[in-house]
Amino acid sequence: MLLMGTMMVSTIGGCQSTKKLSKVTQIGIEQNLVPAIFKVAGVGYQGPSQKEIDKLPVFTVNPTENATKMINKAILEASKSKNGGRVVLNPGRYVVDGLVLKSNVHILMRAGVLLRADQDDVSKRNQVKQIFEIGTEESLENVSIIGEGKGDTRARIKYVRENSDPKKGGSRAFSTGRVQNLFIQNVVIDDDQTRFSGVAFTFKKGDNSKDGCATNVTVDNVEQINALYGYGLIQANTGSNMLLSNLVCSGGVAARIETDNRGREAQIKVGVDNIRIENVTSVKGKCAVYFKPHNLVSGTVTVDGAHSIGSQLCIEIRDGREGGRFAADSWIKNVTAVYTLDAPVHFSGKSSIPNCLLSYFKDDIKVDAENKGVRQGPSIAVIGDYVGQIKIDKASVSASVPAHTELANTVAARVLIVTKDAYRGKDADKQCGEKAY
Repeated sequence: MLLMGTMMVSTIGGCQSTKKLSKVTQIGIEQNLVPAIFKVAGVGYQGPSQKEIDKLPVFTVNPTENATKMINKAILEASKSKNGGRVVLNPGRYVVDGLVLKSNVHILMRAGVLLRADQDDVSKRNQVKQIFEIGTEESLENVSIIGEGKGDTRARIKYVRENSDPKKGGSRAFSTGRVQNLFIQNVVIDDDQTRFSGVAFTFKKGDNSKDGCATNVTVDNVEQINALYGYGLIQANTGSNMLLSNLVCSGGVAARIETDNRGREAQIKVGVDNIRIENVTSVKGKCAVYFKPHNLVSGTVTVDGAHSIGSQLCIEIRDGREGGRFAADSWIKNVTAVYTLDAPVHFSGKSSIPNCLLSYFKDDIKVDAENKGVRQGPSIAVIGDYVGQIKIDKASVSASVPAHTELANTVAARVLIVTKDAYRGKDADKQCGEKAY
């Protein structure tokens, strides 16, 4: 368990309710979660309650090596039932390739379920592997995917890296287009530094309008292991009314809010709006939260609780182009970082490392399977604010170092928030901390 943030979880009448505690004591996923639908006013999933879903007919699937057709058949049958149905996956190993969700279908993965991407066919090595396809071809509503289990028994999705070409192949656990009311909870994504993020929010095929993207989405208590530096757990190119809570990503980015960079060519005008990020953690990755608007004007984004352990940064905010930005009422608070000297650091961040720590940037140590610019180096700061447009509660930004670390690895060696004006001074007496900039 990762320490430093918490969420109190209770179950009332079959429905989970959540109440954020005012004192932060633990970070990471909720270890003793009772998985179930919950709703938060004004953001996230707003569909049928857990009590309502529990009354729906059940379609049970047992594990098999070629499970795609069997699970898709159960999904289709559940969707044809009045008010929808539940598809329950019993414990065991399933080999799948493209599970196509339908409206009013609710997936429950029992403790001990493993969904393994079908990667045995060498001829398909250059193809993208999708585990769950949600609204990519047709508009959906009222969909949930919940995993049971705790610790090593949590429901798991697994795929491996099968192509060294960064422009071919890749895997996604959840590929999401147009869906209204989506709830994903308590799943582990066991990655292998594959191309693409684990949970991707883009557009329904052929519809780049507001009606083609996801709205009313909750992703809670999800963890991704061994992600690529340039990808990670969540990638939101578009979408609205999203609650991203209790997320952990080892490698990469836990929550990347980067509006679609094809905007100029594809005439995409829709970014993101009302994105609420709470208690997300990066472990030895790029950062916990990454903001980049490209050329789109997006709505409000907020962060309450972001944490990093041995990462390059905890939050990184990058500039857009042609007026791209997030709404003026966006804000960030409660951000912490644990600094180490062996974080994954990109060459582009090297100019923000103070001179007193530059020797720890190792040009000869590559730590990423794909990005050639990533090396081993010192954590840079808590926040890299290279824009200055999102309000930051500076009083709630803090850093620490591990109990056993080299003497050079101090909080005082860095600034808590590094800006676009940062540079390494040449004065020998101004090599660290605030004086270095």
